[in-house]
Amino acid sequence: MPIQAKFIVTKVRLLQALWLLLAVFQALILAGLIDYKYIAGGRLTSWEQAQEHLVMAISVLIGFTLLLEKFYRSIVEKDWSKKWLRGVILVIGIYFILNTVGNLLAVTLFEKVAFTPITAISAIFCIQFASKSNKYETSTEL
Repeated sequence: MPIQAKFIVTKVRLLQALWLLLAVFQALILAGLIDYKYIAGGRLTSWEQAQEHLVMAISVLIGFTLLLEKFYRSIVEKDWSKKWLRGVILVIGIYFILNTVGNLLAVTLFEKVAFTPITAISAIFCIQFASKSNKYETSTEL
């Protein structure tokens, strides 16, 4: 069954909101307002490690958000023929699968409960977006 464009809009916007909220959460940790034990599975041993991890994680989340916007625009412009974009979305989906496993193995319960669903949803949506079997139907309602 083809994925309708209205569902694409909802899923893309949901993922973008989740990823930006995660970036804000990590920025709050970087600012020292939240303890760094809630990231990297609770396995970081120093503030310096946390800083390195956070800068990279925030950059990756913002990059993912921008790529997802490019994906959405390619659907709207009926230019979904760009295989590289599907490939990038697939890689992001695989990244989130691995991240979900990491969250399940986290030391802190907070990370298991709060972040596992977010990364699992992200993985499912990205893999679905990247699937060649999906036919994206657009309309002027977007």
